[in-house]
Amino acid sequence: MAMYRRHLLLAVGWGMLVLTAASAGSQEPQHEPQHRRVAGLRDLTGSVSRDGRFYAFTNWQSSQLGIKDLGSGEDRYIVTPESEWEYPYAPKFAPDGRQIAYVWSNAGGTSELRVVNVDGSGVRTICRDWLEPRDWSPDGSHILTIFDGSVAVISVADGTVTELAALDWRSPIEMRFSPNGRYIAYDALVEEDSPRRDVFVLAVETRKETALVESPAIDRVLDWTPDGRRLLFDSDRGMEPGSGRRAWLVEVADGVAAGSSALVQPELQVGRGLGFDRVGSYYYCCGPVTDDPSRGLYVADFDPTTGELQT
Repeated sequence: MAMYRRHLLLAVGWGMLVLTAASAGSQEPQHEPQHRRVAGLRDLTGSVSRDGRFYAFTNWQSSQLGIKDLGSGEDRYIVTPESEWEYPYAPKFAPDGRQIAYVWSNAGGTSELRVVNVDGSGVRTICRDWLEPRDWSPDGSHILTIFDGSVAVISVADGTVTELAALDWRSPIEMRFSPNGRYIAYDALVEEDSPRRDVFVLAVETRKETALVESPAIDRVLDWTPDGRRLLFDSDRGMEPGSGRRAWLVEVADGVAAGSSALVQPELQVGRGLGFDRVGSYYYCCGPVTDDPSRGLYVADFDPTTGELQT
């Protein structure tokens, strides 16, 4: 397994996930997680920039689209509604960090997929529908979403929608482009009357779907590692109902599993995964939204040369 330079893991409330070469291949964790608070969050629907410096979010009190500096903790707002019935939702940073895609809900009950520059300029509508941006293509040319029950990509240039695979009732929670843009990973329901989810990979060019992770459990996609050789997912396999979830890695080669899944860390309460940054740090949200100063955004550093968590 490739060594990453550092690992910064963020959480809301409690818990953390440390992706290490030492622990990823073992069945039991080798370190007790430790973390320190960085900043508080009150919106868990946002995204972290690929350089790990900023968090895009919705301020649900003012209905503004904001960007939090994770270094200073400072918030700045780039989109402000004209009426109290308008609001942004699910902002997603572009790969280069220069734009943000988001859903805009209008006062009349209609919605739009919009893009804005991070300085607040250049607001434009890509598509007039409630289409949540799930991810950007690595080259920044398309936005991944669910359109009319199908995995789809939308051209940022002209709003053209291309449907790639029908999902119907299978309803993915998370969807992620591979770093090379050739594949899309997502979790999906397996049976209509069961909460069970498996992980699938869709080849963008051939539109062929392949089951990557199959189990009787509820498996959810978290993200591809930056080298594109592994997929991180969480699962309740082997756990008592409601007792938590575990993070796992599976090797991937040419869109198919290249080995069995390996446990990364023990129980953790992942509310929503935010993805890896470029250097291999994985960010996620967990726990309740609260004003309690003991809760919020946390970070832990891992030294791959010594195998030690640093506090």
